[in-house]
Amino acid sequence: MKLLADGNFPGFAVGFVRDSGQHVEWIAESSSGATGSAGLKLAQEARAVLLTFDKNLGELAVRDLSPSDCGIILFRVPDYDPPAFPARMSAAFAQGLPWIGHISVIRNERIRMRALR
Repeated sequence: MKLLADGNFPGFAVGFVRDSGQHVEWIAESSSGATGSAGLKLAQEARAVLLTFDKNLGELAVRDLSPSDCGIILFRVPDYDPPAFPARMSAAFAQGLPWIGHISVIRNERIRMRALR
């Protein structure tokens, strides 16, 4: 699974994903200044799962993306609480859910998934 973190995704979270053995491209490093819609386009072109804390990307994704192109994981957990975030992220990825073709909202207590188009 290809992972792409948007430019607003916290650096400590990108580091955690990398330290867990997964490759993640971070837009802040590769395409500095890319907006939310540009990040979605990059994820679609790469057929990647976009990691974000940006609630506005959900609306853009539902409107602009087709299901086979990419996926979005919107984290609604305390983004500046380094001890809490890695545990929730690890638990979510361990479930082996079909991230591609879905917008997924991860909260501390649950994961909600909605198919894109």
